[in-house]
Amino acid sequence: MFFNLKNNKIKNSSYLIYKKIVLRSRNKVFYTYLKVPDTIDGRFDLIVLHFFFIHSVLFKKEVSKNSIYNYLLDIMYKDFDSNLREIGVGDLSVGKKIYQMSEAVAGRVNAYNKSKDKKELLYKTISRNIYGSKKNIDKKTKQIMVDYFLINLKNIKSKNLGDIKENSDIFFDLEKFVNIYKK
Repeated sequence: MFFNLKNNKIKNSSYLIYKKIVLRSRNKVFYTYLKVPDTIDGRFDLIVLHFFFIHSVLFKKEVSKNSIYNYLLDIMYKDFDSNLREIGVGDLSVGKKIYQMSEAVAGRVNAYNKSKDKKELLYKTISRNIYGSKKNIDKKTKQIMVDYFLINLKNIKSKNLGDIKENSDIFFDLEKFVNIYKK
């Protein structure tokens, strides 16, 4: 019985974390002020970016089958599957698309992990992963995204993700962050 209570808490925390990842990734500031392409790919890239922040905290700590990290991955890929079906991808193609998406997630997570401590490399990684399909993005906008990445990476490490609540804020306030640059 106690195992089920603990398991439910872990599942609920995982769901809330994923919900916060998606809500943050849909914030209009990304698509307006920060010029991220408002496309399926642009939204996917922002979900992966925010997933990376969580990954950076949980990956080494949470390796068991019933961990927040594993449930989070499960929720994320089920959501990807559901969204693919919603946009009309056929049943026979969904598995292949999910495989491609999992490869993209792994590649981006690996790239962010390799570049997180090297600002110049991180700038190139953000440029490629977030703005790759969109040309003529100014350096200032890309640099703001790099700074956003770094502040969130630092901020997330102070959070207890196992005790996440509905009203908890796990990411740095985007509007507050962008307003610093608007002045």
